[in-house]
This record gives sequence, structure tokens and C-alpha cells, in this order.
Amino acid sequence: MNKFASQDITIRDEKENDFFLVEKMIRQAFWNVYKPECDEHYLTHILRLHGDYIPELTRVAVFQGEIVGAIFYAKSKLICKDRTYEVITFGPLGVDPRFQRQGIGAMLMRETIEAAKNLGYKAIIIYGEPDYYPRFGFQRAEAYNITQPDRTYLDALMVYELEDEFLQNKEGNFEISRVYLNFNKPDVEKFDRQFQ
Repeated sequence: MNKFASQDITIRDEKENDFFLVEKMIRQAFWNVYKPECDEHYLTHILRLHGDYIPELTRVAVFQGEIVGAIFYAKSKLICKDRTYEVITFGPLGVDPRFQRQGIGAMLMRETIEAAKNLGYKAIIIYGEPDYYPRFGFQRAEAYNITQPDRTYLDALMVYELEDEFLQNKEGNFEISRVYLNFNKPDVEKFDRQFQ
């Protein structure tokens, strides 16, 4: 584990020449964590090419010239009875394993939440760790009567209002961007070969 002071970390926009290094870092961050191997680095790659991607909210964390963290956002939907609302979601949010549990993920979250507010987005809805994200102000979606597409509640489905009371009385179903769904395993495996 590397020790550093928060002022040693620079949070900045991602540049095109960062792409491969970010994908490599994301792969290291997620490899064998939630399942055997991972596909988050492939998601990072295809997300940049997708219509729902929000490049203005992508940030990387840099320590002594090395990329050690990154966060990505995409547009998603909240489908209510009266209309469909645009919301945003993030992922992947990854930190190099050598630098985890030292606040870099929190720095990326706080920076991008403020940026999303400044860009006029109204709410963030995610699938995330229900014991982790409340420290940033996220609440369980059930408190707002927001469900998954199959109309079920899930503790991991969490919301953050960027505009006060935006989600009040908007009971509906969260529909995450399709870029996050159903990766083709051969495509992931082919993409992964460049990192081995």
C-alpha cells in the first residue's frame, strides 16, 4: 500500500492518450473481485463509444504521473407514469489495488458529483454497495418508490438527488443505459488479450 497526502493526488479530465492506461488500471482494480476475471475494462472501452456516455464527467486520479483511479458516467432513464426523466449513473469507479482504501474513490466521487450539479443533471441512480455509498449522501431507491425494471426493490439500487426534491413523487422504474448490459464473452476475451 502506498502512503500519500491528498494533495499528492491530482484529479483531472481523461485524455485520449490515457485510454489504454486507464483500461489497464480498471482491469487491475476489478480482476477476480466480484467474479472470476472481470469485464469492467471492456466496459470502459465500449462506454467511450456509446451515445449515453458523458465524457464531461470522466475523471482520472493521478499520483506522481501514474493513473491510479478513474470514474465514468452515462445517461440512464427513470420511467414514470407521466413521463420519462433523464438521470445519470456511474461505473466503473476503479482504483488501483495498491492505492485502495485511502480516499481516492471518495475524491473522484465528490469531484464528479459537483461537476454533475454544475452541468445541470438532476439525479444519480446506481447499483452499488448499500453500506458504502450512503456516506456520500446516497439513499436506497425504495425510499423514493424507485424500482428495477421488473418493479422489484433492491438494496443495491441507490439514488442521489443533485437537485433538491427532484425525485419527490416520481415513483418509477430505473432503466440503466444498455451499454452496461449483456457483454459478449468472446468480445471481452478478445479485448482482454492485449493486457496479458
